[in-house]
Amino acid sequence: MFEVLGLDFTALAAIFSLLPDIDSPKSYVGNFFKPLSELIFERFAHRGLTHSLMALLIVTIISFLIKDYSINIAYFSHLFLDSFNSFGVMLFYPNNSRIVFF
Repeated sequence: MFEVLGLDFTALAAIFSLLPDIDSPKSYVGNFFKPLSELIFERFAHRGLTHSLMALLIVTIISFLIKDYSINIAYFSHLFLDSFNSFGVMLFYPNNSRIVFF
């Protein structure tokens, strides 16, 4: 089975599907990385920078470097699903307009 950094690609995809919520100290991943999460939340707010195309581009570059495209798909799926929430996502951060699909 394909492995990257000792983790199977399914585990990496699961981690990257939760990663955008590192900007919320109350989320699972935010609680795990509490000091970093609080800093990101204070600086960028929830569903700001980590829910943007800029962050997705960084994850895409990482996925090409480690040749595991499941992490890119997992990260994108989180952004896509959050856009169906009434709060939406700031895809074009730092522009404050939110993308919301109903």
